[in-house]
Amino acid sequence: MSTTSLDKLFDYLLETLSVDELKRLSGGILSYVKQQEQDLPPYTIDELNARIDLSERQSAAGEVLTEEEVFAQFADDFKDGLEVGESNNIDYGLAV
Repeated sequence: MSTTSLDKLFDYLLETLSVDELKRLSGGILSYVKQQEQDLPPYTIDELNARIDLSERQSAAGEVLTEEEVFAQFADDFKDGLEVGESNNIDYGLAV
């Protein structure tokens, strides 16, 4: 995700979530990141190149979402909220 998209997502979250929801979200993100840092080995060059190749194939095939589509999907996916530690089981195609 580009820096611009991340900035827009951040702004969207600030505009739509309460202070308590933001605190809960930030705590959940920090816990998740700490766990991932412990559990996730670094990617190899071959894995990184494979992900780049896949992304280029998906882009060439038009298998991409516009920024507006991503934000609409995000808003729909989380319209009812999401508790910290709860999984929404949505595949955003980010896995290698």
